[in-house]
Amino acid sequence: MSQKWPALKTESEDFLHLDVLRFAAAMGVVAFHWRVWLQLDPTAARLALGLDNWASFVDLFFVISGFIICHAYATRMDGISAFFDFLRKRVARLIPLHWLTLAFFAVAGLVAKWCHYELTNPEDYNFDCFVPNALLLHGFGFCQTESFNGPSWSISAEMGCYLLFPAVLALYRVNVWLPGITGAIGIALLSGLGAFGPEHEQWYNFTYYWSILRALPEFAIGVTLYGIRNRLRIPHAGLCMYLALAFMIALGQFGASQFWTLALVYLIAVLGAAADSTGQSGAMTRRLAPLGVLTYSIYMLHMPVGTVLISAGAGELLGLPPLWVNVATFAAIPALLAISYASYVMFETPARRALSGRAKKRAQPAAHRAFEAP
Repeated sequence: MSQKWPALKTESEDFLHLDVLRFAAAMGVVAFHWRVWLQLDPTAARLALGLDNWASFVDLFFVISGFIICHAYATRMDGISAFFDFLRKRVARLIPLHWLTLAFFAVAGLVAKWCHYELTNPEDYNFDCFVPNALLLHGFGFCQTESFNGPSWSISAEMGCYLLFPAVLALYRVNVWLPGITGAIGIALLSGLGAFGPEHEQWYNFTYYWSILRALPEFAIGVTLYGIRNRLRIPHAGLCMYLALAFMIALGQFGASQFWTLALVYLIAVLGAAADSTGQSGAMTRRLAPLGVLTYSIYMLHMPVGTVLISAGAGELLGLPPLWVNVATFAAIPALLAISYASYVMFETPARRALSGRAKKRAQPAAHRAFEAP
């Protein structure tokens, strides 16, 4: 008898709008990275520049992560043993797929070297960065560029936020506003510094270079957002969330700076939390929300899938003309969703159970468990 594939289920019925935002942000990151493989005429290329600001979808992940981690652990973090249990669960969720994608790119780099194949971006396969990647330290300045599975820098930043969560939680327990105020002050100070770092970038563009400076203030804002969620009284918050999301997606076409895109990210997170605080959701939200559980899978797998199907497959091996490379890029989206689903069900969930030390009978994570934001 053939195996029945389980239907996706939300991890909690309390945060359906945030689930939708996680999925939308993941797909926005996919579009941001896959845009480089599109082969466009000058007019279309100018329109595609609007995707550059979609890098701010990662910042939405950091805010939501602080919100959800606070929801799951604020009342359970009562000592050293609870903290280490928290870290074990976070590692169990993040490490298996991270190591799998790291191994994929490491093997690809070795094969290319043995076959004397000239890589487009050889710096991405710098084996001096392999150990920092494996230990989730590659977002802390140990590498000079993004390396291997490039987007995983944010997972390194996430782990930094988890390590500092007790300090953020201590502020939260004094006053729920303190983490958010501290985070806002941190962002103001970073913004006041202007461009800095090895590539003279604004803090909200940091990836391999001390990305914790980017992630932690936003994570802290998410913690406060959780604390004040029931005080938010925004009429039609769900509709406003979708409108703000649509406006953010379109904003790049008007030449707006990423600073304003980032401001919209924070507004969208507030609107999503406000919508969920009402306990009401529309049919579209309920249908889309289960896709939120695939967020981490999509985020970690979109570069391996794109490399194989678009860059190497359609572009180099088959040598397709530009039009068909573009068709292949869009056709790779359902393939990515299918592969992400298979990874979540067949690899990530079993690995998470095994490493966390708490095997569950259910195929889906329990509702009280935290979900991640890469």
